[in-house]
Amino acid sequence: MKKIALFSSEKQKSCFSGKQKFFVLLGLICLILSGCLVKSLHPFYKPSDLVFRQDIIGAYTDQNKGVWKIEGAVNKNFLGVGKSDKQQNYYKISLLDEKKRTTTFQGCLFKLDNNYYVDFYLEKGNNDDAQTELYSYHVIGVHTVAKVLIGKNSLRIKWYNEKWLSELFEQNKIRLSHEKIEDNDAVVLTASTNELQQFMRKFANDPKAFQKKDKEKQDEFEYVLTKMPLF
Repeated sequence: MKKIALFSSEKQKSCFSGKQKFFVLLGLICLILSGCLVKSLHPFYKPSDLVFRQDIIGAYTDQNKGVWKIEGAVNKNFLGVGKSDKQQNYYKISLLDEKKRTTTFQGCLFKLDNNYYVDFYLEKGNNDDAQTELYSYHVIGVHTVAKVLIGKNSLRIKWYNEKWLSELFEQNKIRLSHEKIEDNDAVVLTASTNELQQFMRKFANDPKAFQKKDKEKQDEFEYVLTKMPLF
Protein backbone atom coordinates (compact mmCIF):
# COMPACT_ATOMS: atom_id res chain seq x y z
CA MET A 1 0.00 0.00 0.00
CA LYS A 2 1.37 3.39 -0.95
CA LYS A 3 0.56 6.84 0.32
CA ILE A 4 -1.10 9.42 -1.87
CA ALA A 5 -0.93 13.18 -1.77
CA LEU A 6 -3.74 15.19 -0.24
CA PHE A 7 -4.64 16.84 -3.52
CA SER A 8 -5.46 15.45 -6.95
CA SER A 9 -5.00 17.19 -10.28
CA GLU A 10 -8.13 15.57 -11.73
CA LYS A 11 -11.72 16.49 -11.02
CA GLN A 12 -13.81 13.62 -9.70
CA LYS A 13 -17.38 12.89 -10.76
CA SER A 14 -20.01 12.72 -8.07
CA CYS A 15 -21.25 9.17 -7.65
CA PHE A 16 -24.74 10.57 -7.22
CA SER A 17 -25.36 11.43 -10.84
CA GLY A 18 -22.48 10.58 -13.15
CA LYS A 19 -23.10 13.87 -14.94
CA GLN A 20 -22.21 16.73 -12.64
CA LYS A 21 -18.90 17.16 -10.84
CA PHE A 22 -18.74 18.05 -7.18
CA PHE A 23 -15.58 18.68 -5.19
CA VAL A 24 -14.64 18.58 -1.52
CA LEU A 25 -11.43 18.48 0.47
CA LEU A 26 -10.69 14.98 1.70
CA GLY A 27 -10.43 16.22 5.27
CA LEU A 28 -13.27 18.72 5.23
CA ILE A 29 -15.91 16.36 6.59
CA CYS A 30 -13.61 15.58 9.52
CA LEU A 31 -13.34 19.27 10.36
CA ILE A 32 -17.05 19.99 9.98
CA LEU A 33 -18.28 17.07 12.04
CA SER A 34 -15.50 17.19 14.67
CA GLY A 35 -14.32 13.67 13.98
CA CYS A 36 -12.27 11.56 11.58
CA LEU A 37 -14.78 9.51 9.65
CA VAL A 38 -14.36 6.57 7.29
CA LYS A 39 -14.12 8.01 3.77
CA SER A 40 -14.46 6.38 0.36
CA LEU A 41 -13.97 7.43 -3.25
CA HIS A 42 -16.88 5.19 -4.24
CA PRO A 43 -20.44 5.25 -2.89
CA PHE A 44 -21.44 2.78 -0.20
CA TYR A 45 -24.74 1.99 -1.91
CA LYS A 46 -26.00 0.54 -5.18
CA PRO A 47 -29.11 1.99 -6.87
CA SER A 48 -31.07 -1.14 -6.00
CA ASP A 49 -30.36 -0.54 -2.28
CA LEU A 50 -31.93 2.92 -2.17
CA VAL A 51 -35.08 3.47 -0.16
CA PHE A 52 -37.18 6.52 0.63
CA ARG A 53 -38.91 7.22 3.92
CA GLN A 54 -41.17 10.24 4.11
CA ASP A 55 -41.19 10.10 7.91
CA ILE A 56 -37.56 11.21 8.30
CA ILE A 57 -38.16 14.51 6.50
CA GLY A 58 -38.23 17.44 8.88
CA ALA A 59 -36.14 19.63 11.20
CA TYR A 60 -34.16 18.20 14.11
CA THR A 61 -31.91 19.28 16.96
CA ASP A 62 -28.92 17.25 18.14
CA GLN A 63 -27.14 16.83 21.47
CA ASN A 64 -24.80 19.72 20.66
CA LYS A 65 -27.63 22.17 19.92
CA GLY A 66 -27.01 21.81 16.20
CA VAL A 67 -30.02 22.11 13.88
CA TRP A 68 -30.51 19.58 11.10
CA LYS A 69 -32.92 19.89 8.18
CA ILE A 70 -33.77 16.90 5.99
CA GLU A 71 -35.61 17.53 2.72
CA GLY A 72 -36.61 15.25 -0.13
CA ALA A 73 -34.92 15.97 -3.48
CA VAL A 74 -37.84 16.54 -5.84
CA ASN A 75 -36.51 19.09 -8.33
CA LYS A 76 -35.17 17.40 -11.47
CA ASN A 77 -32.23 19.83 -11.47
CA PHE A 78 -31.44 19.36 -7.79
CA LEU A 79 -28.14 17.59 -6.99
CA GLY A 80 -27.48 16.88 -10.65
CA VAL A 81 -29.81 13.90 -10.60
CA GLY A 82 -30.10 12.32 -14.04
CA LYS A 83 -33.36 11.43 -15.78
CA SER A 84 -32.76 7.75 -15.12
CA ASP A 85 -32.36 8.28 -11.37
CA LYS A 86 -35.21 7.98 -8.90
CA GLN A 87 -35.25 11.48 -7.51
CA GLN A 88 -37.33 10.58 -4.46
CA ASN A 89 -34.46 8.46 -3.14
CA TYR A 90 -32.27 11.50 -2.55
CA TYR A 91 -32.25 13.89 0.37
CA LYS A 92 -30.82 17.31 1.03
CA ILE A 93 -29.40 17.31 4.56
CA SER A 94 -28.35 20.62 6.10
CA LEU A 95 -26.55 21.10 9.41
CA LEU A 96 -26.35 24.40 11.30
CA ASP A 97 -23.90 23.78 14.14
CA GLU A 98 -23.48 25.54 17.47
CA LYS A 99 -21.00 27.96 15.86
CA LYS A 100 -23.60 28.97 13.25
CA ARG A 101 -21.75 27.24 10.43
CA THR A 102 -23.98 25.67 7.78
CA THR A 103 -23.04 22.59 5.78
CA THR A 104 -25.24 20.91 3.19
CA PHE A 105 -24.97 17.27 2.16
CA GLN A 106 -26.44 15.09 -0.52
CA GLY A 107 -27.81 12.08 1.34
CA CYS A 108 -28.85 8.64 0.08
CA LEU A 109 -30.80 6.41 2.43
CA PHE A 110 -30.24 2.72 1.73
CA LYS A 111 -30.76 -0.62 3.39
CA LEU A 112 -28.45 -3.61 3.79
CA ASP A 113 -30.04 -6.65 5.38
CA ASN A 114 -32.09 -5.15 8.23
CA ASN A 115 -29.96 -2.04 8.75
CA TYR A 116 -30.47 1.49 7.42
CA TYR A 117 -27.52 3.64 6.33
CA VAL A 118 -27.03 7.09 4.84
CA ASP A 119 -24.31 7.84 2.30
CA PHE A 120 -23.21 11.46 2.83
CA TYR A 121 -21.61 13.61 0.12
CA LEU A 122 -21.00 17.34 0.45
CA GLU A 123 -23.21 19.38 -1.84
CA LYS A 124 -21.52 21.64 -4.34
CA GLY A 125 -21.44 25.18 -3.00
CA ASN A 126 -20.03 24.62 0.49
CA ASN A 127 -17.37 27.34 0.87
CA ASP A 128 -17.17 27.76 -2.91
CA ASP A 129 -17.45 31.54 -2.70
CA ALA A 130 -14.14 31.72 -0.86
CA GLN A 131 -12.24 29.60 -3.39
CA THR A 132 -10.75 30.18 -6.82
CA GLU A 133 -11.34 28.04 -9.89
CA LEU A 134 -7.79 26.71 -9.56
CA TYR A 135 -8.73 25.49 -6.08
CA SER A 136 -11.41 23.20 -7.54
CA TYR A 137 -8.77 21.42 -9.63
CA HIS A 138 -6.95 20.32 -6.49
CA VAL A 139 -9.68 18.63 -4.49
CA ILE A 140 -11.56 15.38 -4.89
CA GLY A 141 -14.90 14.10 -3.67
CA VAL A 142 -15.42 11.51 -0.94
CA HIS A 143 -18.36 9.67 0.60
CA THR A 144 -18.90 8.91 4.26
CA VAL A 145 -21.44 6.46 5.62
CA ALA A 146 -23.41 6.28 8.83
CA LYS A 147 -25.65 3.63 10.29
CA VAL A 148 -29.06 5.15 11.06
CA LEU A 149 -31.52 4.01 13.70
CA ILE A 150 -34.96 5.42 12.90
CA GLY A 151 -37.32 5.98 15.80
CA LYS A 152 -40.54 7.85 16.31
CA ASN A 153 -39.57 11.51 15.84
CA SER A 154 -35.88 10.69 16.30
CA LEU A 155 -32.79 9.59 14.39
CA ARG A 156 -29.56 8.16 15.73
CA ILE A 157 -26.71 8.68 13.24
CA LYS A 158 -23.64 6.54 13.91
CA TRP A 159 -20.58 7.08 11.70
CA TYR A 160 -17.86 4.48 11.32
CA ASN A 161 -14.76 5.48 13.31
CA GLU A 162 -11.64 5.94 11.18
CA LYS A 163 -9.33 5.20 14.12
CA TRP A 164 -11.01 1.82 14.54
CA LEU A 165 -10.62 1.14 10.81
CA SER A 166 -6.93 2.09 10.86
CA GLU A 167 -6.32 -0.35 13.70
CA LEU A 168 -7.94 -3.14 11.68
CA PHE A 169 -5.53 -2.43 8.82
CA GLU A 170 -2.52 -2.25 11.14
CA GLN A 171 -3.46 -5.59 12.71
CA ASN A 172 -4.09 -7.18 9.29
CA LYS A 173 -7.63 -8.09 10.29
CA ILE A 174 -9.20 -6.93 7.03
CA ARG A 175 -8.29 -6.68 3.38
CA LEU A 176 -9.91 -3.68 1.76
CA SER A 177 -8.38 -1.50 -0.94
CA HIS A 178 -7.35 1.86 0.48
CA GLU A 179 -4.73 4.60 0.48
CA LYS A 180 -3.22 6.80 3.17
CA ILE A 181 -3.01 10.55 2.75
CA GLU A 182 0.53 11.91 2.77
CA ASP A 183 1.48 13.82 5.96
CA ASN A 184 -1.96 13.12 7.37
CA ASP A 185 -2.36 9.35 7.75
CA ALA A 186 -6.08 9.64 7.07
CA VAL A 187 -7.44 6.54 5.34
CA VAL A 188 -9.36 6.78 2.06
CA LEU A 189 -11.06 3.61 0.87
CA THR A 190 -10.72 2.85 -2.84
CA ALA A 191 -12.58 -0.47 -2.82
CA SER A 192 -15.61 -1.10 -5.03
CA THR A 193 -19.14 -0.68 -3.72
CA ASN A 194 -19.55 -4.46 -3.54
CA GLU A 195 -16.43 -4.77 -1.39
CA LEU A 196 -17.52 -1.88 0.81
CA GLN A 197 -20.85 -3.54 1.45
CA GLN A 198 -19.21 -6.84 2.38
CA PHE A 199 -17.17 -4.91 4.94
CA MET A 200 -20.27 -3.12 6.26
CA ARG A 201 -22.20 -6.36 6.65
CA LYS A 202 -19.32 -7.97 8.53
CA PHE A 203 -19.09 -5.17 11.09
CA ALA A 204 -22.72 -4.02 11.12
CA ASN A 205 -23.15 -4.87 14.79
CA ASP A 206 -19.61 -4.31 16.07
CA PRO A 207 -19.87 -1.70 18.87
CA LYS A 208 -16.22 -0.68 18.40
CA ALA A 209 -17.00 0.45 14.87
CA PHE A 210 -19.44 3.06 16.14
CA GLN A 211 -17.84 4.51 19.25
CA LYS A 212 -19.69 7.58 20.50
CA LYS A 213 -16.49 9.53 21.17
CA ASP A 214 -12.75 9.37 20.72
CA LYS A 215 -11.63 9.76 24.34
CA GLU A 216 -8.26 11.19 23.34
CA LYS A 217 -9.58 13.86 20.97
CA GLN A 218 -13.14 14.17 22.23
CA ASP A 219 -14.30 13.68 18.66
CA GLU A 220 -17.91 12.61 18.26
CA PHE A 221 -19.07 9.92 15.86
CA GLU A 222 -22.71 9.69 16.93
CA TYR A 223 -25.48 12.25 16.66
CA VAL A 224 -28.86 11.86 18.32
CA LEU A 225 -31.49 13.91 16.48
CA THR A 226 -34.85 14.85 17.94
CA LYS A 227 -37.51 16.11 15.55
CA MET A 228 -38.64 19.66 16.19
CA PRO A 229 -42.41 20.25 16.44
CA LEU A 230 -44.16 22.02 13.59
CA PHE A 231 -45.73 25.38 14.35
